[in-house]
This record gives sequence, structure tokens and C-alpha cells, in this order.
Amino acid sequence: MGSLGGFVPPLVMGAVYSAKSSYSIGFMLPSDLALAGCVPRRQPAHPPRTTTTPSET
Repeated sequence: MGSLGGFVPPLVMGAVYSAKSSYSIGFMLPSDLALAGCVPRRQPAHPPRTTTTPSET
């Protein structure tokens, strides 16, 4: 995983710079992804557990 961090971002930055002639979108993309990772997601509510006694089975 660590090697991807040194390989993929320069490729993305180069592609963004080629397309837009600016690095601003290339810098906003990782910061937006980091910010999205900080937002907690809602987990679905679990149905209540039902317990049975041995005499009910």
C-alpha cells in the first residue's frame, strides 16, 4: 500500500495538470477524499434480539 502512495498521486497530478493546466483540482481531490473519510456513516439499526428460554423451544 505504501508504494501506491508514491506512485498513483503523481500520475493523477500529472493527468490533472495536463487537462486543466492547474494543480488546484489535483490538490483538492485528496483533501476532499480525506474529509469524506472523516464523516461518520449511519449504520442500519439492528432488529431487537429475541431470547428464548429452553422451555419455549
